[in-house]
Amino acid sequence: MFVYMIECSDGSLYTGIASDVVKRLRAHYHRLPECAKYTRSRQMVGIAAFWEVEDKITACRLEYRIKKLSRSEKNKLIDGSLEILSLLPGAERNAAVRRAETEEIAETLEKIRQL
Repeated sequence: MFVYMIECSDGSLYTGIASDVVKRLRAHYHRLPECAKYTRSRQMVGIAAFWEVEDKITACRLEYRIKKLSRSEKNKLIDGSLEILSLLPGAERNAAVRRAETEEIAETLEKIRQL
């Protein structure tokens, strides 16, 4: 599972989860019928960050907590000065989470631009 944050044309950030991050981001980017209502009206312009997590429960919990953050806290999460595991309760902070590297984000963005 993946937790992702994308940048939209109005400067906002959208957070979501997906089992296939390329397929899901492609839906947002090309405004396919399965994309979120939010990104249908706000064109996706980039990938801010994404993380691979061990299971759907962890992904859902992180998505929920990220959506509750202020914009400045989200920016800290994106730049790495706020650790994503700190958003989980103590016992859950042992979850396996891997942050995508810059090159991986660039490769993913290139993949989703293709139909």
